[in-house]
Amino acid sequence: MKNIAIILSLILACTLTAHAQQQSTSQLRRASQGTATSGNVTAAARSAQPSGRDDSDLQWMRTIYRSLSLQDDANAPLAFPEETADGGDNLFRTVMKLVASGKVPAYEFVDGRESFTPSRRVDPAESMRRFDIPFREAKGSTLKAPVYEVESADILSDDVKSYYLIERWEFNRHTNRMETRVEAICPVLHTDGDPHNTITPIARKNGEFFELDLVLRNNITTEEFPLGVYHPHQELHHIKKENIGLIEVMGLAVLPSRLREELELLGEYIVEGKDIDSNETIAKHGQWVKEFLPKYEAITEENVRDILRAEVGFVFEKVLEDSGVYKCTQQGRKFFERFLLKVGFER
Repeated sequence: MKNIAIILSLILACTLTAHAQQQSTSQLRRASQGTATSGNVTAAARSAQPSGRDDSDLQWMRTIYRSLSLQDDANAPLAFPEETADGGDNLFRTVMKLVASGKVPAYEFVDGRESFTPSRRVDPAESMRRFDIPFREAKGSTLKAPVYEVESADILSDDVKSYYLIERWEFNRHTNRMETRVEAICPVLHTDGDPHNTITPIARKNGEFFELDLVLRNNITTEEFPLGVYHPHQELHHIKKENIGLIEVMGLAVLPSRLREELELLGEYIVEGKDIDSNETIAKHGQWVKEFLPKYEAITEENVRDILRAEVGFVFEKVLEDSGVYKCTQQGRKFFERFLLKVGFER
């Protein structure tokens, strides 16, 4: 059987007592680049520095990468309870609740490297959407500090079979003690076999009639498209890297919150003629800007926002085209007709 892993790494300021197999950095990075299914989040993270810490006190420090399997008896308690009981949750549900509440930030794990910069941080709502976890805005939530609530029953954890850990081992010369702490934890979801196809129904009432939309989904991957053949392709990731969900299928683009700040900054750089590649926050948009700039005779402070909004819309249109299982082409229509006949429709 083939194992398909989805990797989610999160900052978690805690210590785990568990039986783990040590891995080298290269091993962890190779594993993190495995096949990912639809809805995946790839990220990396670390814990906050304990109060009063000073790295200048460290005489020796090492970062240790580990793989922790829940199939080992010593680690099995981390998967229990399988369902919420008496207010208790397993580790995965606990982590996702912390992410939704904003108490634990999540970061993208890109190109096999963990980086904890603001540009890599994942909005809590995006994290929930990628795993199709229903959520609602919590009391006290603001635009700058969003807070959400989720129900334990809506967080499916059956496929969490292992975790990656990043530990920090330190020798403190002032306390003359060896200290170990978990710096990052990365839940890994596995599925057995090769299930690639699923369907999501959308039911609604239109006047006196009910309509049923059936959304076809496929998570097959290739070397060219490691995140999914029907996932936004790599050249569009500067705008939309996440999976599309039902909201997008219904016609409303859900874009990463980071774009608000990035597009504002990008507009300033375009109008003032600055080097976009010199700014780490917006450098990923550089090639995109070079491609659409020739379309416009003049870009000014008055029209730059409208131009960027329109160009983002064109990119999102390509995102939808990438994500469609049956393309709007002659070949795509032919295969779609074959599918309909196969499931019982008649000409």
